[in-house]
Amino acid sequence: MSRQITIAGVTEFQQHEPDILAVINGAPGGAELFIADPFRFLAGHRYVVPPALQAQMESAAPALAKTSKQLCEGIAAGSASLVVAPHPFTVTGNVSCIYQSFNDTNVENVADAKISVFPTVQPSPPVPIYPGQTDTNGAYSIGPVNPGTYTGDYTVLVEATKVGSQKQQIPQPSGTSFEQDFQFEKWVGPPPHTVTPGTPVTPGTGM
Repeated sequence: MSRQITIAGVTEFQQHEPDILAVINGAPGGAELFIADPFRFLAGHRYVVPPALQAQMESAAPALAKTSKQLCEGIAAGSASLVVAPHPFTVTGNVSCIYQSFNDTNVENVADAKISVFPTVQPSPPVPIYPGQTDTNGAYSIGPVNPGTYTGDYTVLVEATKVGSQKQQIPQPSGTSFEQDFQFEKWVGPPPHTVTPGTPVTPGTGM
């Protein structure tokens, strides 16, 4: 049986880092188990981190203190995972526009805007582009989007004839849907302080 190694401080922890990485990479589910509860994982592989050092490291990185015994046991048993497998999802949202003038500001929904949902980085083989458009209330729903084996982000592109285009990068959701709204701004009044060429300007008025 391998002897236990007690790590006395951060410097010593860094000295053992190559060996610890080898243990993580060599253990079944090692990376996930280490992320879920690093001190528990290390203790199970002969590297003991004393409570004082644990407290010091948790103070520097509070997320280390937020571990779930149930999650760790699930990962070890193969019934849980920190990695979300790609799965079909739906993208929903609303497209609106703020119309501004000198005297008023109105927010209106944008109907018939073209919506496209596609991989931010197109994999090989390529993943389909999913099209759609907003209804009379500016709402849209695109899906189910099927990423196949693609695990990267998606881009949602909005193209509206009267107000322009916008795009937003989104992660693949852990659930079955993702909501992404868009809002444009458009000036509908005359430009401020407009002077028609050749028109005399009254001093002090700017008009």
